[in-house]
Amino acid sequence: MFDTGSSYLVILNKDCKGCLSTSSSILNKTNKYDTSISPFYQTFYKEESISYGIGFTKGIQAYDRVSLNGVKGSVDMKFLLADQISDLSGTYDGIIGALY
Repeated sequence: MFDTGSSYLVILNKDCKGCLSTSSSILNKTNKYDTSISPFYQTFYKEESISYGIGFTKGIQAYDRVSLNGVKGSVDMKFLLADQISDLSGTYDGIIGALY
């Protein structure tokens, strides 16, 4: 999902227990990030939340090599690893801020 009002990258954690709020049936069908797979994953153990016009996300700051589906190559990037999402509808694997 593109967010035209922020510069944040938000990725859904595979253990996201708080992602089952409003759109539980949709979020159960999406890909989620597994921290154990990447040898480059790091966490900053700093909690952060992001509010949108409707809804919010909450999680910890993390760092890894990131690539978009279908795009060759990757970039080292800081992102929010979401453990909670509320009132955001649609089918998506994450949120990328267009201001990034």
